Amino acid sequence: METETSACFQQALNSFKTQSGPGLVAEFEMTSLTDLKSSIAKIQTKQATERRMQNMRRISSFIGIMERYGEVIEVFLNTTNILAFVWGPMKFLLQVLFNSNHQAFMIAEMLQVASSVSEAFNELLETYKIIGEGLELLERCIGLIDGKTLVQRAVESMFHDIFAFHEIALAYFRKPMWKQVFQATWSTYKARFGPVVESFKRHKQVFEDRLTFVQLEDIRSKVITASEELEKLRNKEKLGQLREIQNWLNSADVASDQHAFTSARIGKTQTGSWILHHQQYCSWKKGSTQPLLWVNGIPGAGKTILASTIIEYCLNSHESTIWFYFRNGDAQRNSFLCFAASLISQTLARDTDLLPYVYEEMCRKGKQSFSSEKLAKELLDVMIKNTGYTCIILDGVDECGKVERKKILEWILQIIDHQRNPQSSDSIICAIVSQKDSITSKALRHIPSLEITSKDTRDDIFAYVSSRCSDIQNKFQLDDEDTKAIVELVMGKAGGMFLLAKLAMNNLYCQVSASSLFNELKTKDIPSQLDQAYDRILNNILEDHGSRSYAIQLLGWLVCAKRQLKWREIQGAVSVDLEAEDVDLRNRQWILDSKDLCDSLVEMRTDGSLELVHGTAKLFLIRTNLIDIRHVELSMASLCVGYLALPGFDMSLS
Repeated sequence: METETSACFQQALNSFKTQSGPGLVAEFEMTSLTDLKSSIAKIQTKQATERRMQNMRRISSFIGIMERYGEVIEVFLNTTNILAFVWGPMKFLLQVLFNSNHQAFMIAEMLQVASSVSEAFNELLETYKIIGEGLELLERCIGLIDGKTLVQRAVESMFHDIFAFHEIALAYFRKPMWKQVFQATWSTYKARFGPVVESFKRHKQVFEDRLTFVQLEDIRSKVITASEELEKLRNKEKLGQLREIQNWLNSADVASDQHAFTSARIGKTQTGSWILHHQQYCSWKKGSTQPLLWVNGIPGAGKTILASTIIEYCLNSHESTIWFYFRNGDAQRNSFLCFAASLISQTLARDTDLLPYVYEEMCRKGKQSFSSEKLAKELLDVMIKNTGYTCIILDGVDECGKVERKKILEWILQIIDHQRNPQSSDSIICAIVSQKDSITSKALRHIPSLEITSKDTRDDIFAYVSSRCSDIQNKFQLDDEDTKAIVELVMGKAGGMFLLAKLAMNNLYCQVSASSLFNELKTKDIPSQLDQAYDRILNNILEDHGSRSYAIQLLGWLVCAKRQLKWREIQGAVSVDLEAEDVDLRNRQWILDSKDLCDSLVEMRTDGSLELVHGTAKLFLIRTNLIDIRHVELSMASLCVGYLALPGFDMSLS
């Protein structure tokens, strides 16, 4: 029985150590009872000086009994120094709460916070008092330890609860920004202490009433049930708050973005993996001296795929990782507010204890929509710093307008610069992946830069081209020599541009016969510039006079839409006839899909959303005047307004 009980104690202690982390564990292991008493004496002296005594004698019973009982319990547990994990957390919590209360008291505008922290300090002392009362009765039963299973179980349960109490308290008060969110979050968070405090009271009942083993087990069962019921209520409340906050933020689905770009990589983990071994990247990942990294390259070099590689690696490292993919013309992905909304949403998903804080700020300052940059910065500042170590990856910041780009870069540089302050405990690293432009180059001129070269991407491009050539070989029954020649030809033209290789291979694969394939290779050659590749694909699209107008219509909508469009939305739009004032989904939907109409200029995600193959494709279509933006936007607006004016939306109809 002793071995079994000792094992249970050791399991509880190991769990506590894991939750505390190596830093605090090392601090706790070095804490003695003398250290704790010295810390308490200093607190009492300061409280007396400020005339704010809080009857710290309430904890004397707990400390005294634990001190007298320490040797016995360590023999019983067959372990040493276990009481350091009582003294250490106790000293840490008392110091943190007292220091924060003292600092707030000294600043007039923080008196309300001081009052709340003082209340928390009082609750901490009261909890230690309750534990001490249970221990007083336990002390009377010390002689029964070796012979009574009931007392052994009670001792085991009591220490479980002490560890649980400290674990809950430390999880809150060790957060760097707990004081900033205290007013909004403490009343909700402290409810977690309820079942543990009730359990301590029941331990007292065990020794007062000499309960049976069955009754003790019943008490423990009730504590577990109460905890589970409380957790259900808290989760229900959290879910409701989270839904309201998500509707308010209306952030882009960055998880879907990451899934799409991860799925696009050859071999899932190989494409782009070269960057994980690059010296600049490795220095950045350590974060101590180089918390910011700028990864840049020419259009089509595969920067977004590299960003998805970095994100995936950081996520797999079990780190707090948040990210954002900027996109030109997408109203959910092209501004500081969009970026901030996404980071807030992602941080909340990882630290739900901040829900009450964000919810309160939303209700007090947020109004109906997330439109205040000042509020966005305040929320981000508190939330990211409170999370501790955070890895931020941004892709395509150059796709934002100049004003928005400046706001984003200034904010990033500000939070990184803040953590260089010796008094800061922040641990944030950020990687920015983009093209070189005047604004970004000027803002990031003093930070480490990793420029993507053709040498870096050559192996990835070769792997991709070889894989696609294998598909072409199978489709057209080519021999190995012809297949090898295609690989060499495309590699010679790619010039480090992944996108150019992709467009060339897609164009070759779409040929209808081996004859047309060789004709494409011999008479037209492989394009060496993106515009040449786009022009060739576009000519192939426009050659089909039957679908030409539909292809131009689809490309126009994708160029001008302010967010990503789904294929079902496209099909719904073409089914509307404003003159006939009806919607005929059965007869007006396109039979051809997006690939049939627009070839490799358009890509469809797994969620059914459509997008142009690259931002440069949009610029090409505008530059060549194929798409008249004013005409398309007017047409789209007329369609939307006309649709809403259809008889079916007439509210006067019964």
